[in-house]
Amino acid sequence: MRLTLFGPPTLTTSDGQPASLDTRKALALAAYLAVSRAAHSRDSLAALFWPESDGSRARGALRRTLSTLKQALGGRWLEADGESIALRPADGLWVDLWAFQSALAECTRHGHLPDQPCPLCVQPLTHAAELYSADFLAGFSLKDSVEFDDWQFFQTESLRREFVSALDRLVICQSSQQHWDTAIGYARRRLAVDNLHEPAHRQLMRLYALADQRAAALRQYRECVRILDEELGVPPLDETVALYEAIQSRQLTPPPAPVVVTSATPPSLPARLPLVGRDGERQQIQSVWQSGGEGSLLILTGEAGIGKSRLLEELLAHAQAQAGTTALARCFPGESGLAFGPLLEALRPLLAEEKGRRAAAALPPWQQSEAARLFPGLLHNAGDLPPAPPLESPGGQARFFQALADLLTALLGEDTPGLLAFDDLHWADSATLDLLIWLARRLQGLPFCLALAWRTGESSQPQLHQLAQTAQQSTAGALLTLDRLGLGDVERLVDSRNPSLAQRLYAETEGIPFLLAEQLAARQEGRDAGADIRLAPSSVRDLFASRLESLDGMAAQVLSAAAVIGRSFDVETMQAAAGRSEEESLSGLEMLLQRRLVVEQAGEGPGSLPRYDFCHEKLRELVYDETALARRRLLHRRVAESFGRRVGRQLGAAAQAAFHQRWAGQEEEAAQLYALAGDEARQLYANAEALAHYRTALALGHPESSRLHRAIGELLTLRGEYPAALLALAQAAAPATGAVLAGVEEQIGGVYQRLGEWRRAEEHYRAGLDGLGLSGNSPARARLLSALSHTAHRQGDDARAQALAEDARAAAFAAGAPQAQADVLNLLGLLARVRGENGAAIRHLQAGLDAAAGLADPSAEIATRNNLALALADGGDFAGAQVHLLAALKSCQRWGDRHREAAIHNNLADLLHRAGDDAGSMAHLKQAVTLFAEIGEPGSPLTNAEIWKLAEW
Repeated sequence: MRLTLFGPPTLTTSDGQPASLDTRKALALAAYLAVSRAAHSRDSLAALFWPESDGSRARGALRRTLSTLKQALGGRWLEADGESIALRPADGLWVDLWAFQSALAECTRHGHLPDQPCPLCVQPLTHAAELYSADFLAGFSLKDSVEFDDWQFFQTESLRREFVSALDRLVICQSSQQHWDTAIGYARRRLAVDNLHEPAHRQLMRLYALADQRAAALRQYRECVRILDEELGVPPLDETVALYEAIQSRQLTPPPAPVVVTSATPPSLPARLPLVGRDGERQQIQSVWQSGGEGSLLILTGEAGIGKSRLLEELLAHAQAQAGTTALARCFPGESGLAFGPLLEALRPLLAEEKGRRAAAALPPWQQSEAARLFPGLLHNAGDLPPAPPLESPGGQARFFQALADLLTALLGEDTPGLLAFDDLHWADSATLDLLIWLARRLQGLPFCLALAWRTGESSQPQLHQLAQTAQQSTAGALLTLDRLGLGDVERLVDSRNPSLAQRLYAETEGIPFLLAEQLAARQEGRDAGADIRLAPSSVRDLFASRLESLDGMAAQVLSAAAVIGRSFDVETMQAAAGRSEEESLSGLEMLLQRRLVVEQAGEGPGSLPRYDFCHEKLRELVYDETALARRRLLHRRVAESFGRRVGRQLGAAAQAAFHQRWAGQEEEAAQLYALAGDEARQLYANAEALAHYRTALALGHPESSRLHRAIGELLTLRGEYPAALLALAQAAAPATGAVLAGVEEQIGGVYQRLGEWRRAEEHYRAGLDGLGLSGNSPARARLLSALSHTAHRQGDDARAQALAEDARAAAFAAGAPQAQADVLNLLGLLARVRGENGAAIRHLQAGLDAAAGLADPSAEIATRNNLALALADGGDFAGAQVHLLAALKSCQRWGDRHREAAIHNNLADLLHRAGDDAGSMAHLKQAVTLFAEIGEPGSPLTNAEIWKLAEW
């Protein structure tokens, strides 16, 4: 019997007659069993071929199909019992796929690397190329089994890669013997597989030229240009153009003679290479960590593959050996929209332990409430905590960061310094970077070392520059930029008796540790004992491509699914994307681990499942790029569905689900998820991420455009991007009515008030009141009346300001709104001081200070203390004024209200100057100038002096 699987599948007898098969499922079953060459359980086969049938019906259909196949095979070669089924190789059964794989396997016994064929490879490679008449099961499919189609797709891709590799090696073999016509034939078959593969075009051009077919070589170049332009809209690469010019000018050099393969024994390598060339850096980072008991900052930078991660691992191991508590956060490409994702990864294991939970439970309730924004499931008493203050309260982000700093202190603080490490920070989200900057500037006294590593030249985020500056300026900081290894370092890694190997490795890798380790590993695993020294491909991409060729279909399917998920993945998501059973998924994963294509990482705490990372981002990019577009969209959809089931239970799941739904082409679902992700990010003060999510939701057609524009306007206002904020709020106002419109008008007025455009601010506050109509008193009405009073005062109409302030007081007290009451009492005190009624001003302000006590929002207390200090100074009570200004300053610094902090420094400078303390006055004035210069839109010059004029509010 002959079973052919290349091209449309057929089962024929020895005389060429087709076997009697009355169902496509029987032929599909034969193909599946032939490819795997292993026994499969009846249940797994039934689920694969009849996924829409229940268990009993599927097993019944399998029995009937099995009977048909057994009869067609004459009762031979098919082994079936009550539990499993297998197709066993034996005399009399020929399968073209088996013959193809056997021919390729013969080449592996010749003692050379896969991409360096020898003369003995010609015959088996030729046979393999002849057997591959068409793609695997070309034109064949099962309409009612998506799972089988998935399996068929990955088998086709895997076998096509093996076929292409065979053609490439045949071209090398035939070219080395100057059999140009034969080499050209194989090169043309290679190009036909993928006519967008530019190296294949160059290969054919070179062969035509060497065969003295210069006109054909030039035509091939023009064909390459045409295809790239029509299909991709890109010009050919520089090396393709250079080859064309060399052919045109008849300056093409012939290929070098092949290197003869001789016998030698490759040196054995340890499982993990020793750390060489880093003795000084290792001592320095350990010293920085040792000083971490009082807070220290360590930064490692350098190019890709230079060894930053390895040094961090060494430092983590050293700290753990000294009984220090450690936490590692890793950042990955494509996850910059996941607010605080790296921090979550780092702290989850600590909070999953009893010791960590006790430490968190010992924090004050307000800090636990803030930390619960990130870790609601890990703080066991989160449901009993008081609610966190509203997002829009001034200083909310600083309050949140302070709580996280105290949580880190509780988790990492021991007799031995703790260590909090962040790797690949160039891929971090903006919220994480903002937190690290905040921590780096306040490390003094904290019981841990903050160690950060990032790749130079791969991120334009200004936060990384700020972190580097902080490390350079701090007495407890260190910034190390790692250099490449020298020739002496390479010699220490290899056999000192073979200096030529060290020199060649150094020349190929240029001293980059990652490339060096991969070259040595590839030599060890890709050679039989007895091969001469030949280096693996010098490109990381080529290096991985050669290691992917030998993967079986299941491992390739798992790897493709993982590449869609991202650099790091878990088994649950990978299995959902691959669409395979747990046993099959784990089988594929085991092969990937054995080939060192992925590495296992510890889980997040005791009893948790591990995660898996690609060994290098270039590998993930290669696998992703080589996955067909239709397949990628299917995998993205499956990943999105997996993350979608975790929304509400796992922080960041909404953002991940949104990302994958978008790439799956499901824009409506993606828009809803992006809006939800924006809400989640906003809860964590991750304003940059929230902005990005809201904007993407709008771009994808989210129906609640007004709500999203309003949220965007608020976030842009907090960032000081006032023109963009006004545009967003105008878009929010367009469809709004009633109380919603009133709220938007209040926001717009607030932006104009920050800009000092009082008349325009007043117009929008009045429009807000009109939007509320004649309904009774409310906190919104009280806020708008207070705002109008303030604008009237700043425009010089204090009589109208006083009348509006009285109306605001009546509305605030009628509505029973403590925050509004404190605000209006502060306003009344401010107006009384302007009229020269200092006693009345102090009484109002003192009452306002009493009303502000205990409020979650500290803005009223800060404003009232500042204005009370000015009133006391007017009466000559400099000491009392200084007490209130210093208290207000402390609150501003704690809550992060930098504009008000600058104004208070300025007021303190004036106060101390009046009191005769010129040195103290100058110190506060310098701080005021520094802070004022930082306020507004980053990178933009100040165009409005009102920001600098702030003294009372």
